[in-house]
Amino acid sequence: MGKSVIEDVKAAIEDHREGHMILGRDGMPSGATWLTTQKALNAEKELVSTIVEGFGKGQAVLSSSSEFDQMLSEFETKKSQALGIDFKLSGEQVNAAKNTLMHQDKFQAIQGDAGTGKTAALEFVREVAERKGWNIQGVATTSSAAEELQASSGIKSNTIAGFFADRNNATKDLSMEIEALKYKLQTAGQGRDPAAPRIEVKHLEAKSFDLNFGTNRYTFDHKTESVYKSDGGLMSRVAGLLLDAAEKHRGGAEKLTGEASTLGERLKVFASEKVVGLAESLGEKMISYEKVGVVEAQA
Repeated sequence: MGKSVIEDVKAAIEDHREGHMILGRDGMPSGATWLTTQKALNAEKELVSTIVEGFGKGQAVLSSSSEFDQMLSEFETKKSQALGIDFKLSGEQVNAAKNTLMHQDKFQAIQGDAGTGKTAALEFVREVAERKGWNIQGVATTSSAAEELQASSGIKSNTIAGFFADRNNATKDLSMEIEALKYKLQTAGQGRDPAAPRIEVKHLEAKSFDLNFGTNRYTFDHKTESVYKSDGGLMSRVAGLLLDAAEKHRGGAEKLTGEASTLGERLKVFASEKVVGLAESLGEKMISYEKVGVVEAQA
């Protein structure tokens, strides 16, 4: 569009750099200076922190090497029969599958060029995990990549945007369902709903045989035997703390309401109720729920 526009862009970039809205990123192999933003750096730091926090805190699908070898043999035999040729996973594929299924870290990465057999290894991972009671979800950056992942590995897949849209909708549905159940609990014994189900929210570690689902914040409906948990993200952890604090202090606020007689006491009650209400409102907006699978629910 002309030299003057380019100069304007360069000037704007320098203004943003001086205001620390754009940051220089030196040390690139080419010697060039790359530009980034504080928001992008924060996202990278949060990602690194999440991965580091997951060291040694994963839930291994398999704990026995002999069981892994047996399942690998069964998988290769089945694939050989289906393809009509002798099928074997390569050493790299076996190593990738073993890390994914047996490593104690929460996150595992498999890197390889197109055609190196990543999806074949993931097909084996999917079969083993599903046999052990896990639900597998695939996500990809594009719809074509998601379709390829699902077709080649059998893993139900979606785009990242689609996955979060579905998850947010499911979270809203579960939040409404849990709120309805809480209302039933609150009205139990007041002549409105004497047959209300019993609801509990507990922080506990769920174990079942050789599976360990870790310590999570679980919500139980004992009448329908539905079990939900909040995800392990930072937002949900903070939200859980807010909701727990609101629940803990609500009883105290109600007690103060019955005892308040002076203006000072009534103001104290008002402030206490506002704090509890704010904590509960923020917590409900921030928390994410997911309905757990049968194996975890039984545990």
